[in-house]
Amino acid sequence: MPIPAATVPDAIAVAAEVAREFGLALSEPVPLRSTNNAVAWLRPLDVVAKVSVARDSRLHTELQVAQQLHSLGAAVVPPASDLPCTVHSRGGLQMTFWRYFAQPPFTALPHDQVARALMQLHAALSRLTSSLKTKLPSYMGELTYVRSLLTDEPALPAFTAADRVLLLKTFDLLLARLEELVPTHKLVPIHGAPHSYNVLLVGGEPVFIDFETVCIGPVEWDLAHLDFQVEAAYPELIQSELLWLCRGMVSVKVATLCAADIDRGDMREHAEWHLAHVKDQVVPNLRRPTP
Repeated sequence: MPIPAATVPDAIAVAAEVAREFGLALSEPVPLRSTNNAVAWLRPLDVVAKVSVARDSRLHTELQVAQQLHSLGAAVVPPASDLPCTVHSRGGLQMTFWRYFAQPPFTALPHDQVARALMQLHAALSRLTSSLKTKLPSYMGELTYVRSLLTDEPALPAFTAADRVLLLKTFDLLLARLEELVPTHKLVPIHGAPHSYNVLLVGGEPVFIDFETVCIGPVEWDLAHLDFQVEAAYPELIQSELLWLCRGMVSVKVATLCAADIDRGDMREHAEWHLAHVKDQVVPNLRRPTP
């Protein structure tokens, strides 16, 4: 669920209070991109606060995943060392603290380097402890919420009834194909949403953030969130039809989730782009045997 925009400043202020209680000297926090959580740089520290208002927050599991991945040498942003590495609770809010890395002005991510970093991440994810792997949800879990939005007309006022129905029908067709095509051995720990907003450049190398989305699914689901050039640099074990289906479902998902939060930031732009992609690229090819 998206965090209400009006809640973000208060959530960030609470995180700043917690940091100060641990003796950290910071000036006014700088809000960063906030969607499901409120996120801010605690300037001038090398610390980012991530605050959740959701009752079913996955911050505990995310922190465990990040700690294990960091210890395994994966290309990830680690928790901050300036505060206790735990989920902090205050005033009904839960929060974690992470290393801050200043980012250069927007530049295209180096696709070959992203592919190598993702391969390294998947290798590390496969080495998570068994007890932690059992806590990871299926990649299908998020899609249950997406479908519920598509059947809730008031939740998507930016979409016409025809567009909502088209997305719903496309969702059901894609889901049926995915359930038929994904064998058990393809279900492995994956990031879940390694899109460009979840990739930073640190020392010129891509590193991943946001591990609340870590789940069990096919590697193709991760690749479907990235540019086609990343796919080209990946091993030949990728199943092309499965990747095409995943890309289609990701577009349905992103269009729906962004439409549900249409007035925040660039959500409208993403909703419109992915809706057009579904209409122009996914639907015309969906009933063909091979995309």
